[in-house]
Amino acid sequence: DGINNITNGRSFERVVQRVLENQNLSRREAQVALCCAEGLTNAQIGERLKVTEQTVKFHLRNIFIKFGVRRRAELISRLLM
Repeated sequence: DGINNITNGRSFERVVQRVLENQNLSRREAQVALCCAEGLTNAQIGERLKVTEQTVKFHLRNIFIKFGVRRRAELISRLLM
């Protein structure tokens, strides 16, 4: 198990579902959360979404607040529940 396996199969479907169910997330926050679940770094997320690393950090802070978590591992764990 681990982050690499999240992007394969049912686990990732669960992540997508959890993100979609959280109506408080903006479209961009949902994209950032999914990239985070894929194991991408802030720099890689920024590259993929064509935003700065600071913007990624801004979105992650909002996502963490909305999910009631303090770090990425907690977010991923919450998304997999």
